[in-house]
Amino acid sequence: QPHTDEARLQGLLDGRIPTANAGADPQWEVYRELILAVCRSYHQLLPNLFEGLDDASELLLPDDLLSDGSIAGGFRSQISDDDCEDVEILGWLYQFYIAEKKDEVMARKKAVPTEDIPAVTQLFTPHWIVRYLVENSLGRLWLLNRPESKLREQMPYYIEGETETDFLRITKPEDIKLLDPACGSGHMLTYAFDLLSHIYTEEGYAAAEIPGLILQHNLYGLDICPRAAQLAGLALVLKAREQSRRFFQPGQLVQPQIIELQDVRFEESELNDYIEALDLGELFDPNLFKLLHQFEEAKNFGSLIQPCLDERAIADVRRAIEAKNLNGQLFLRETHRKVLRVLEQAEALTQRYHVVVANPPYMGRGSFSGMLRVFAKDNYDNAGPDLYGMFLVRSATLARDGGVLALVTMNGWMFLGRFEKCRQWLLNSVSLTRLLHLGARAFDSLSGEVVQAAATHFVQRKPTKELTTTFVDARKGANEAEKEQSILNTAAPRYTRKLSLFLQVPGAPLAHWLSDNALFLFAELPALSTVGTPRCGMITGSNAMFVRTWHEVSHDKAGFGVASRDAAKTSGRKWFPYLKGGGFRKWVGNEESVVNWKNDGFELRTRTDSKGHVPAHAFNDDYIFKPSVNWNKIMGDDFGVRLNRGGFMFDDGSAAIFPNLDDLNWCAGYLNSIVSSHLLHGLNPTVNIQAWDIGNLPVEFDQDVVIALGIEGSANKIGVGVVRYTRL
Repeated sequence: QPHTDEARLQGLLDGRIPTANAGADPQWEVYRELILAVCRSYHQLLPNLFEGLDDASELLLPDDLLSDGSIAGGFRSQISDDDCEDVEILGWLYQFYIAEKKDEVMARKKAVPTEDIPAVTQLFTPHWIVRYLVENSLGRLWLLNRPESKLREQMPYYIEGETETDFLRITKPEDIKLLDPACGSGHMLTYAFDLLSHIYTEEGYAAAEIPGLILQHNLYGLDICPRAAQLAGLALVLKAREQSRRFFQPGQLVQPQIIELQDVRFEESELNDYIEALDLGELFDPNLFKLLHQFEEAKNFGSLIQPCLDERAIADVRRAIEAKNLNGQLFLRETHRKVLRVLEQAEALTQRYHVVVANPPYMGRGSFSGMLRVFAKDNYDNAGPDLYGMFLVRSATLARDGGVLALVTMNGWMFLGRFEKCRQWLLNSVSLTRLLHLGARAFDSLSGEVVQAAATHFVQRKPTKELTTTFVDARKGANEAEKEQSILNTAAPRYTRKLSLFLQVPGAPLAHWLSDNALFLFAELPALSTVGTPRCGMITGSNAMFVRTWHEVSHDKAGFGVASRDAAKTSGRKWFPYLKGGGFRKWVGNEESVVNWKNDGFELRTRTDSKGHVPAHAFNDDYIFKPSVNWNKIMGDDFGVRLNRGGFMFDDGSAAIFPNLDDLNWCAGYLNSIVSSHLLHGLNPTVNIQAWDIGNLPVEFDQDVVIALGIEGSANKIGVGVVRYTRL
């Protein structure tokens, strides 16, 4: 009512007052006015979530909001009442709203500029995965402190684990601080709100007080996207209003603690003038100056920023500055606002939380801007080649001792070689307690095998040798619904393993599907790389230019049977046998190609692209033309190797190992066995088999020894697989 003229609206409906546009439907005009009035009222109530309207922005609202073809009509026809029962619909709407922008940015295949990072990295988390993460972090922490609690009955995705006696103590619900450092539209936070409501209710709090207490004490969210931060705040406000009809009344409303991380920059003399005018000289030491400049790229680095001052120091500075009187200092108000903004953001990033839960952004280093690339190298060199690895490491520093981390990420950090430093740091710094291996097709909004996920729980505690981890393997589910059901009906295999077993495997891959016997082999036997050198193959930069099949070239120009690099160079020949990938073949085959290596590959080595770069690399000068055992880098369901008796170069699609022994047969025999294939899938369960994966395989060199190895399958169990190393 304060934001509209009721008498005028009644006059429009009665026909006593003409519409603004002659002949227009008066109901359209009245409805439009009511929408604007609602927007004004919400801006007054929630200024951080609803922007103020002025005469210009009001013009953007269409006149027609009631016909079937209008925006409101689209909402009525495309979105059901049932859809609107849950606030998570806001997140879905936003994800699809920015989907076109995301596709456009990704199609560029260039570094992603700061302003486009939100569009590229937004991914809505399925509700059941959110519940799994929150129930096994926040829910478990509460159950440890209240073993008699009935909360377990509200948590269908909860996984029973080992009995714990050393856990973070909580005396009352208000003590709990939960952070989502990349909160998006707030899906994690809204379900945490539901669970906290049960906790408060069980503790005997008045229903009308609970929403305000949760928003005041428990939930924190950070994001670089202003729209996402607004939606997260709105979702929490709607949750609160859903539980308490009085929440919007004066004195009842509590603003959500959602912070949009903003860039804050100061002019060269700006801070000096500010310090002098407010007599802050003693307060501003070099560390504070450094802190004030740490948020110049907040939109780029987000929650990955690690403030150089601790929480107490920041709080002391903030209190001292807030106490200053700015009366008469009109020109300092903006600087004052910016200083307080930095301190607010820094305080949120230095607090230590009981629970950190997130679906962090996924973006490989190839898409990093130059500034983000430098920041990652300087601050997260141990985090692997993706933003999500950096968030895994950062989340561990945001949790207090005994706090719980719960993140759903790509599963590559579990076993890929390029994540080895990240994996080793995590497994040696925090305690991995639960891991739900989702694999491909866990997100119905993403098709194909590209996004393979894992939901992981850590406790912020130095792991011990006796630490056990509960693994749940839901990879066999064909889609999101099947994976969810496998958790609810406990069909997904569950088992508990000592984490120390994985640390004895080269690279420490979390190959939870390998038996203890298989894992022990890595500790007890030498690696294949001790008697052979694995090598990735050559990349020509243009196969169309430099590679042919053998029958396409003149026999007189082909150098078959060349024994060495020098012999190839002096032969004067142009085309030499070249091992590429090709289809699956064991023992022999896939020898159809030749490569232009005339004059020791002069043309291939010196050709530049449009940017002046030489695209060809990995020439393997010391290994070309030597006998080897080769395999396809891209592996299907089966793995097999082929013997190369010499005279070949080899491509990136056909990596090779060069045994130091004279006889290749034993090496090929081992690599073509069921045991090596089984162990290899433990080292790297992806389709891309790297040279170091082969080099890390354990091997027994005594040809008279028989090794018994327990191989476990999810459906049929093969008790013992036996391999005898004999010469072919």
